[in-house]
Amino acid sequence: MISESSFGPALRDMREGLGLSQLALAAKLSSTQRHISFLETGRSRITLDFLQRLVVELNLSTAQRGALFASSGFA
Repeated sequence: MISESSFGPALRDMREGLGLSQLALAAKLSSTQRHISFLETGRSRITLDFLQRLVVELNLSTAQRGALFASSGFA
């Protein structure tokens, strides 16, 4: 079983793998750098709506989408 706390590191790894800063990711999602930081550190929980926006906006592969959904608890 994957713990909810694994989403933050998964998001950070995905973001860094795409060469995006927290600020750049936030801009793509019409969010804030603070919100992205809170998601990555576990201070905020991801919502299904925001997760769906994230995977669509970043045009993630099926494997990448699956990894984020699994780590978020929405799999």
